[in-house]
Amino acid sequence: MRKKYLSALLFGALLFASAGTFTSCKDYDDDINNLQEQINTVKTSLDELSEKINSLGAGVTDFKYEGGKLILSTDKGTNFEVTLPEDKVGITTVEVKDGYLWIDGVKGDAIATEGEAIDVKVDENGILYINGEAQDLKDEVGSKVIMVDNNNGTYTLTVDGASYVLPKASAAVSISISDAENTTKDEYSFFTNLSQTINSSNKEKEVAEAGGILWGTADQYKGNWKGLKSVEKGQLLVGQIKTLDVKVSPATFDLKTVKLSLVNTLGEEAPVTVNPVAEGKEGPATGSSRAADANGNWTLKVEMKNTVTKDNIADIFAKKESPTLSKNIKYALAVDGKVVTDYCIFIDTDEETAGVAGDFTSTSFNNIDIKFNKKGDSKVLLSNNTVQNEELPLGTTELYIDAVENQTAADKVYDAYIEIVDQNMADAYGIEVSGMTITASQAAGNLTEFPIKIHVLDVNGNESVSDEYELSFAQSTESGTEIGVQTWKVMPTSVATGAFVLVDLGETFTSLSAEDAHKISNMTANGGAVKWYTTIDTKTFATESVVTEDKLVEINVDAHPEPGAANKIHYYASKEDAFKDALSGKETNDEGEPLSIDVDQATASTIKTIKYAAIPVSAFKTEATAGANDITIIMSGMKDGRVNEIKRATTTLTVQCPEFDDVLDINNTQKLWNEAKDTYTVRFDVSVDDERTISLQKPFKSKVDSNNKEYFNVNAADGKLFYELKYTDFNKKVQLVDVDNAEATKLDGKIVSDDHELLHEIEVTSTLYPFGKKYLKNFKVTKTFKLYVQSVFEGAKLVYYVADNPQDVVTLGNNQYIEPGYTTSDGKKHGLYVAFDGEERPYVFKAQTGGSLTALTDFNNGTRILESSVVDPQKACVATVSNDDVKPNIYLGEGASGVKLSIDAKIELNSKGDKDYVLFFDQVPGETSGTVVFNFMDIMGVKYPVTVSYKK
Repeated sequence: MRKKYLSALLFGALLFASAGTFTSCKDYDDDINNLQEQINTVKTSLDELSEKINSLGAGVTDFKYEGGKLILSTDKGTNFEVTLPEDKVGITTVEVKDGYLWIDGVKGDAIATEGEAIDVKVDENGILYINGEAQDLKDEVGSKVIMVDNNNGTYTLTVDGASYVLPKASAAVSISISDAENTTKDEYSFFTNLSQTINSSNKEKEVAEAGGILWGTADQYKGNWKGLKSVEKGQLLVGQIKTLDVKVSPATFDLKTVKLSLVNTLGEEAPVTVNPVAEGKEGPATGSSRAADANGNWTLKVEMKNTVTKDNIADIFAKKESPTLSKNIKYALAVDGKVVTDYCIFIDTDEETAGVAGDFTSTSFNNIDIKFNKKGDSKVLLSNNTVQNEELPLGTTELYIDAVENQTAADKVYDAYIEIVDQNMADAYGIEVSGMTITASQAAGNLTEFPIKIHVLDVNGNESVSDEYELSFAQSTESGTEIGVQTWKVMPTSVATGAFVLVDLGETFTSLSAEDAHKISNMTANGGAVKWYTTIDTKTFATESVVTEDKLVEINVDAHPEPGAANKIHYYASKEDAFKDALSGKETNDEGEPLSIDVDQATASTIKTIKYAAIPVSAFKTEATAGANDITIIMSGMKDGRVNEIKRATTTLTVQCPEFDDVLDINNTQKLWNEAKDTYTVRFDVSVDDERTISLQKPFKSKVDSNNKEYFNVNAADGKLFYELKYTDFNKKVQLVDVDNAEATKLDGKIVSDDHELLHEIEVTSTLYPFGKKYLKNFKVTKTFKLYVQSVFEGAKLVYYVADNPQDVVTLGNNQYIEPGYTTSDGKKHGLYVAFDGEERPYVFKAQTGGSLTALTDFNNGTRILESSVVDPQKACVATVSNDDVKPNIYLGEGASGVKLSIDAKIELNSKGDKDYVLFFDQVPGETSGTVVFNFMDIMGVKYPVTVSYKK
């Protein structure tokens, strides 16, 4: 069946990857010659069809094959017809649907995956290939007519090896070129260098008047460029490119919502990115995101893609007509792959720019204009290296370098950025720069003599710096003062009422006139002179229920007061006063004088000294989170017996929660942290009732504030510090154990293996609620670390002394035993000692009554070493102990074959006649060495073996 329907497809057919249908020929084998005879006529008709569709800027909406004709419909309301071979009898319809060919309604083989273009071609031997797969056909294919959906907004129509790319109908948008200054008489438009003048009187002009886009390489560049574009030595650097104005219909259509590209007549995309800029929103050389232009006027900017290199830029946008002649390739503008203009756009690069363009030098600033866009109009900020009489708007403004008539300096610019000369001044007035964008807050209103410099990197990698320019800014357009974006990390305090958010009020109060300050001071009896508002969606602050007309809600400073707290916003003349007094939580000093400025009681002159305000944490809502909050401060005053708004100030106040390490520090008093400070060691404790627990013994301690007071008492049960232990037990079950305020905690699950090993490493997540969990549960920070859990006797060491000298190996003499630890009359240590938990005690093998020696080895932490037993290591290791006691089981280790051990006899150890049990070695061969193992077992069944080496 495949041979039959593919022959029908190729010898009378239309292949359409959407839903097009066509009627096939009946005896296709007999019709090959007939089709070949008609092919020249068909090709001529297709040439005319392609030219007409492209010249109209039309797109194909539908096509069909009937009556021996190929009929194409366009979105311009025009139909085009091409006569093809006569209708045949046999297969009547061939359709491409869901990646399969359907013949007369019968599903055939798959020819493409869904969404992919279908590639159909015939080689010089007449063999048919579909998607690269050779088809096993009886007859040679010969001439053919094929239509393929390219799935990129175009169709390719192929007749006898000649291909034509026809655009699909576009989305519901049409675009026309409206840039008369950049278009020739016969409507060819150019992306060329910035200063290029297009000779609009020239007819059939397909190249720019002279030169083209300048480019070079960064061979001269040696520094670290601070502009927004990357620079590496040897990199291709492309100069500024002239933009192209277009008109969009409908005017409300937003070009930012679609993909724009330039495509040639074969449907191939030019290696550039097309960025649309709405008129009246940005300068002509910018490309950041904006909304659609109300009038449908847009500017198109192109940027070279990475595939454009110094080796191909001269000819990648041109086609060689001969070894000495190249012509620019014609491109059309496409929307989401659908062509919407004629093929009338050129990208004009100069073939011999590299090394010829010349440098942009310090004198080149005399030959450029630096402009900005204001409400759709282009304004000249700097011209001929001189500041013009233009004030920069407040807010964000993008500057751009434009060409001066008869000057090419602007063409050489690869990138540029603004340098702030006086950063302190910029910080004071809320001015920031990024590349050629300058952002000025309302605090910069009416500011003059703000110094900047412009840095330019040209296409040859040469950096130049302008003279110092002094800019002026427009007056503030609001009634009050924009304080500027602020961030405050609120810290806890040891005083319940001391935590606060400090707001830098700038000149909000200090810039008040004496008259306005006096009006505010007269507000005492009228409900408060200054009120603080935020928005309904505030992240942090509690609010009152009343909403103003402008959607503001007053901050409730008494949302969850501490007992006895005077919860209100406090005002200060300096940051130092705020830190010192607000942290104290007091209203007055020892002399009864107020520590803060009360605006409801203050004089006009005092009000004018206010620079900072402290908002208490009591103003946080219970579900408060850190984040940005829009704050509006409204100052009211009395005028003519009425309350009027005197001034308002706004800010975006970002409240941050402190980091764990901001508040707490490592507490290494007991030396329980490792050197890397990421692992904390604890020891198991077994109580009288057999509770097997661990205790986190205050791994952290509080840092101190600026008044040298701890942020909070870590030891207090104040519900601020919690721990969660996470581990996988020996039954492979994940265990989560909460630890509240470092209390004794029992570990769940199987934590001792069948081999008597303890689960040592545990992951700990410590959670700190700096302001308590009761009100501000979302203000929390965490820190993770490892917990190393020791068994009851882990870390113990055995040391054998001879006259106070520790021995690496115990030497067995004729007596052949290891002595317990004891001290001679001259105060020197002899025998076996045990070091554990910071103590060193004599080792006692067996309890005894009477005499002057210790019955058992005891330690201050409550751990005791019980009587030693000699055991067979091959048998089960068991011990009956209680609490924190350990039972030592002794057996021979490596190299001790044939030796027998016993603890049955008492030996006189000193001149006093004291006798004690020793560890006897029997049947020890001549010169030999070996080890003996002291295996200590605790109540949990954990083994802790310690090895002692001996020799004879």
